[in-house]
Amino acid sequence: MDNSTVSEMPAASEEISDETVRELLGMSEEDFNYLLNEISGKISRRDTFMRKAFTAKERLIVTLRFLATGESFMALASLYDISASSIRTIIPEVCECLIKALKRYVQSNCHGYLTPATVSRTQSVR
Repeated sequence: MDNSTVSEMPAASEEISDETVRELLGMSEEDFNYLLNEISGKISRRDTFMRKAFTAKERLIVTLRFLATGESFMALASLYDISASSIRTIIPEVCECLIKALKRYVQSNCHGYLTPATVSRTQSVR
């Protein structure tokens, strides 16, 4: 990754535009906000007197960026100013919440792989 890409990368806590969401995470702002609303209560953490907690939005952005790009935890740490050890904890927690929240949209096959849920013939397909 070149330096221009890193310098243009917004911090996870900054407000991000629809275009930025689409470019960095590969999804619309509407879809991002849907996911955030679905899981924010489960992934939010409280501030302590020792440190400020990462917001649900920050946690979701870092996780989606990882899922979209496969970047290493170290690369994500430098991009979002979150330690690699925190990212190592955040990503599995957020992924677990995403799977639970989106369970109606995916199913696991006999090998444990997730596949799109089948639409019944009585439902209309958009």
